[in-house]
This record gives sequence, C-alpha cells and structure tokens, in this order.
Amino acid sequence: MGLRSAKASPEGLPAERGRHQGLAGPALPGTEKKALAEGRTILWADESGFYLLPSLLRTWAPVGRTPVIRRKLSREHLSAISAVSMTGELYLAAQDHSYKGADIISFLEQLLEEIEGRVLVIWDGARVNRSRAVKE
Repeated sequence: MGLRSAKASPEGLPAERGRHQGLAGPALPGTEKKALAEGRTILWADESGFYLLPSLLRTWAPVGRTPVIRRKLSREHLSAISAVSMTGELYLAAQDHSYKGADIISFLEQLLEEIEGRVLVIWDGARVNRSRAVKE
C-alpha cells in the first residue's frame, strides 16, 4: 500500500504548550532546535504490527489437565509505519508483511517525495531502523 498523508483537523490539534502538563516543559532538545534553524521538517516515526490471533485472558481445564485451545492460530498480520510532524501532519503506510530494511527505505523515499526540503526523522532504536542499508 502507498503512503497516506493527513493533516489534523482544528478540533484534533495537539495541546498547546503550557496547557498540557506533558507539553509544558522546555521546548525542544538541541538537535531538534538545530534542525528547525536549518529549516528541516521534524518527523517522529515508528512501526507497529497488528496480529489476528485471538486474545485469551483465561483458559479452563479440569484439575491436572493442560488447557487446550481449539482455535486455528495464524501469523497473519498487518504491519504499519507512520511519521508525524510538529504541525500534526501524519504519514502512514501499511503492508501485509513485517517491515524490513528495504521497506523502511521505501517509506523514507516516499516521505522525501512528499515533503519539500530537508527532513529529520526521529525514531526508536529498533534493529530494522539501525540496519546498514537504512543508514546508507
């Protein structure tokens, strides 16, 4: 699936600084301040997987017997990757298999096509994000 972009509606805008406890602290760390001074677009990105496995909270069985789950279990899932900007712009892509280095690179290339100028992407330290191919 391709990249989707959406802008937050006026009702759905993030809380303003000072009005929300978590946002009332100092503005941005040094790296982000420098990126803004350079005219970069700052994006926070992450990947996630949505599995179709049943959620079991409790199983029952007679005392001394192992509970048996009689459901067909599969590894089918939907993987999603997204990035959000400081202005609330959301970029989202999804696919039916896990994200690997080539998929991350494709997402980054689509972001660069969509966004003018330089970009700073901030994401977690997931292994796929640190791969040699993604760094290059």
